[in-house]
Amino acid sequence: MELNHLKLFGTRITPLSIDELNEFTNKTISESGKQQILSLNLHSLYLQFKSPKLNRIQNQSVMRIDGMPIIWLANQQGYKSINRQHRVTWMDWKEAFFEMCNTNGFKVFYVGSKPEMKEQIEHYIEENYAAISFKCNHGYFQLNSPEEEELLLQINQFKPNILLVGMGMPRQEYWIDSHAARINANLVMSCGAAMEYMVGYVNEPPRWMGRLGLEWLFRLVEKPRRFFHRYLVEPWILMYYLINYKNN
Repeated sequence: MELNHLKLFGTRITPLSIDELNEFTNKTISESGKQQILSLNLHSLYLQFKSPKLNRIQNQSVMRIDGMPIIWLANQQGYKSINRQHRVTWMDWKEAFFEMCNTNGFKVFYVGSKPEMKEQIEHYIEENYAAISFKCNHGYFQLNSPEEEELLLQINQFKPNILLVGMGMPRQEYWIDSHAARINANLVMSCGAAMEYMVGYVNEPPRWMGRLGLEWLFRLVEKPRRFFHRYLVEPWILMYYLINYKNN
């Protein structure tokens, strides 16, 4: 499957639909490949201007488009063929993704969420996707610690087809990059709070809001203190970065 990587303000986007992402996932696993899929939304576009390290990681990855603003920016930059079907958040992809994993009996290891959520997540996958061989570990371990080494050992002993990492951005991207060479998995994917949404720990925005690019408003109203800076301050700083990038 030929991937079409494009450059958007110095970083990479890889416009793929849900069906194309599933096809790419299947092909990578069937060919015993090794790939990583990360996501690009306004927040990660902003962060990559502040972090050359994150920018490098993104430009070495398959970059799923995670939000309508990225579609709009891509169109504005001349990528007219990129459209709504290429906006694939985890909320859009999760059911098709886990159904695909279930149909193929894939092995999935999840790293993320709080320690007390482990049993709830494992129970959810067992109840809804019984053919998936699934394990998980919380994401609140100390970096460069014996606990982290034990986690890496567990992952490699399990030999997952897919490793999902949901530790928040950019911690999850940095962690994936730091250990990519050591991780024995066909695909490593960042997934943010996807599992918390799936089990109902975090409220899921209505999908019509997602289709209109308004998921941010749902999150802001629900948790204003957490998301105030991300949604009401960062976009203005990002606008400055984008204008400056174009002028240079």
